[in-house]
Amino acid sequence: MKIPGRPLRYRLFLLAASGLLPLAIVAAVVLSYLSGQRERDAQQTAMAVSRAMASAIAGELDSTVAILHSLALSDELAPEHLDQFRALARRVCERQGWRTITAADPQGKLVQSVMASGGTPLHEPVETESLQRVIATGRPAVGPLADGPLRKGPAFAVRVPVARDGRLLFVLSAVVPVRGSTG
Repeated sequence: MKIPGRPLRYRLFLLAASGLLPLAIVAAVVLSYLSGQRERDAQQTAMAVSRAMASAIAGELDSTVAILHSLALSDELAPEHLDQFRALARRVCERQGWRTITAADPQGKLVQSVMASGGTPLHEPVETESLQRVIATGRPAVGPLADGPLRKGPAFAVRVPVARDGRLLFVLSAVVPVRGSTG
């Protein structure tokens, strides 16, 4: 007696599948590995770009603080010579591409601004938290992005204390526009 067997077509299918299945598994494993590797490479590239940008930003901030410290040493930065200081600060502002340089007294009130012409009333500081931090700590500070009264686009303030004879005389602030914004 003959036992009915599987059709030839089924046996050929099993033969082909047994050869293709390992190949399909290997292909899936390789694709998974390559996908993971590509993701890791993208993460490493993003991290490298982030580090480079952070380094560049830190360098720019250090440079801005150094320039403000140099201005703080000028003889023109005295209550009786603020108009001469304004001319000096205007030249620095133009050279650096800053919006303005301001000087605030120890109470946080603006006493000079490169952008204000003689006799023009000065506006209040746009962002006061970093200004108060400099007054309280005597250390430089950077403010958050803000839009000023002239609405020329976002900018941030880099602030340094100006001390003479051990007491705070002014807080100098450079208002630095975000690249690509007007002003």
